Amino acid sequence: MEPIKIAFTLDKLLAVNHTFKYCSLEHCPDRKIKATRSILVQVSAKLLKKYIDKTTTTSSFKITLKYHEADVLESYLRMFIGTDMVTKYMSTLINIVADDINQKLA
Repeated sequence: MEPIKIAFTLDKLLAVNHTFKYCSLEHCPDRKIKATRSILVQVSAKLLKKYIDKTTTTSSFKITLKYHEADVLESYLRMFIGTDMVTKYMSTLINIVADDINQKLA
């Protein structure tokens, strides 16, 4: 599988990073949930580091994720679209990112 390159702006990256504060690290006996959380922790670290590095830029940039990282991130982001946990603007940005990931995975 080739790596997935996703285009981000600072606003999109901020919206995605905002969702990670809701990622629970509580103990769970389910293997699938543990694996998903493990991948999300790695992805969130990568995205947070990229946000810190790109804070002063105004142009868009690309972030490369492995196929399984992109798949898990897309599924995770879909949970936040239209919820009260994020603003409507953030929900729109998250939807754009999730749609972009979905197109790249297809």
